[in-house]
Amino acid sequence: MLATHHELAIIIGSAREVVSRRLEALAAKGIVANERGRVRILSRQDLLRLAQGGGQGLVT
Repeated sequence: MLATHHELAIIIGSAREVVSRRLEALAAKGIVANERGRVRILSRQDLLRLAQGGGQGLVT
């Protein structure tokens, strides 16, 4: 899926700034890589755990 941080924010009902901060936090934990115009998933397992609510402490 190609989308800007702004477009992702609209899809999830959030603000671009929040999306950007959360993606940076995920990148710092090695879960995703923010690349030019893309977000690459590095740890699908950790991302799925977060999505299922079991990732306490992974993203602040």
